[in-house]
Amino acid sequence: MNKKIVSGILVFGLILSFAVFTSADINVIDSMDFQGDAITLSLEEAIDRARNESVSGKSIDWNEEKAVAAYWEYTENAKAINAGWDTANTLFRGTYPNEKKKAEAYANAELIQSSISSTRSDAEILKFTGEFYKDQRLRNKTAEENMLNAQVKELYFTVNNLNELVTVNKENVEVRQKLYDDTQTKFELGMVAKQDVLSAEYELMSAQTDYEESVVNLKNVKMKFNLLLGYDPMQEVVLTDTISENAEEKDIGIADAVSKALLERNEIYAAKFQLDLSEMTMESLKKKSTSASEVKKQRVALEESTEKYVVALDDVEIDVRGKYMDMMQKKSAVETSKKSVESLEEALRLTQLTYDSGMAILTDVQEIQTKVFQAKVGLSNAILDYNLAVDAFEESMGAGRFTVPLS
Repeated sequence: MNKKIVSGILVFGLILSFAVFTSADINVIDSMDFQGDAITLSLEEAIDRARNESVSGKSIDWNEEKAVAAYWEYTENAKAINAGWDTANTLFRGTYPNEKKKAEAYANAELIQSSISSTRSDAEILKFTGEFYKDQRLRNKTAEENMLNAQVKELYFTVNNLNELVTVNKENVEVRQKLYDDTQTKFELGMVAKQDVLSAEYELMSAQTDYEESVVNLKNVKMKFNLLLGYDPMQEVVLTDTISENAEEKDIGIADAVSKALLERNEIYAAKFQLDLSEMTMESLKKKSTSASEVKKQRVALEESTEKYVVALDDVEIDVRGKYMDMMQKKSAVETSKKSVESLEEALRLTQLTYDSGMAILTDVQEIQTKVFQAKVGLSNAILDYNLAVDAFEESMGAGRFTVPLS
C-alpha cells in the first residue's frame, strides 16, 4: 500500500479517536440550573475540600515539592563544587614515589581546577540559597493556605448573602407588581393620572431588573465557588454555616502587631535573603580576579538590596497599620448597619399599626418590609467585610499572603 495513504489513514484514525474521546469525556450540562444531589458543606468542610481536592489546594503541595527539588539541586551543586576542589587539593598535597607521578597528579589537579567554573565561595552561596528555599517553602505554604482559606471564606458567605439578596429582590418584585396592579385599577377608575401608572410600571421593571441581576450574580459566584472547591461548575451545593456577628479580634496593640509582623512576614524574609545574597556575592567577587565593571555592578546591586530591605520593613508596617484601620472601620460599619436595621424595623412596626387601624394600605407595609430585608442584607455584607478584615489583620502579623518565588 502507498506509504502516503497509510500515513493518511493513521493520521485520520488518530484525529477520529481524539474526537471520540473528547466528546465522550466531556459532559456539558445544557442548563443554567445547578444539578446533582445537593452536597452539604460547613465552612470548615469547604476549606478542607479546597485544600485537598482542588487544583488551587494541590498547587500548594506542588509548589512545596518544587522548592524541595530546588533545595536538593542547589545543595548537590554546592557539594559537587566542594568535592572537585577537595579532590584537586588532595592531589596537590599528596606524596608521590617519583617526579613523574607527581607531575601526573599535578596535571590532573590542574585539569580538575580548570573544569570547575565556580569557587568555594560560589558553593557557599549555592548552599545558602538552598537552605533558604528549604526554610521558606514552609512559610510559603502558610501564605498560600492563608490566601486559599480567605478566598473560600469570602465566596462561601458571599453565596449566602446573595441568596438573601435574591429573596429580598423577589419579594420586592411582588410588592411592585401589586402596587402597579393597584395603580392600573385606580387609573381605570379615574382616580390617578397616567403618569402614576408609568411611574409604577418603571418601578416594577427596575425591581425585575434588580432581581434578574442578583440571580445572575448568585450563579456566577456559585460557579466560582464550585471551581475553587474542585466541583463541577453546575454542582448543587448547600452551605450550612452563618457568619458570626462578633469576630474574634486578637487582643494586641498596634505596636506589638507591627513588631510581630516584622519578624514573620514573607516580604521581610525575601528582602533579607536578597540582601544577604548580595553581600555574599560581593565578598565572593573580592576573592576572584574580577573586572572593575563586575565589582561596580555588584556594589550597585548591594546598595539596591539594602534600600529594598528598608523599604520592605516600611511597607509591612504600613500594611499592618492599614489592615488594623480597615478592621476598625469595618467594625464601625457593622454597628451603623445594625442601627439602620433597628430604625427600619421600628418604622415597620409603626406602619403595621397604621395599617391595622385602617390608615395605611398594604403596599405601605410591604415597601417598608422590603427596606428592612434590604437593610438586613446590607448588615450581612457588613458583617462579612468585618470578618474578612479581622482575618486579614491577623494574617498580616504572620507570614501574610505573599509567596516568595522559589525556582
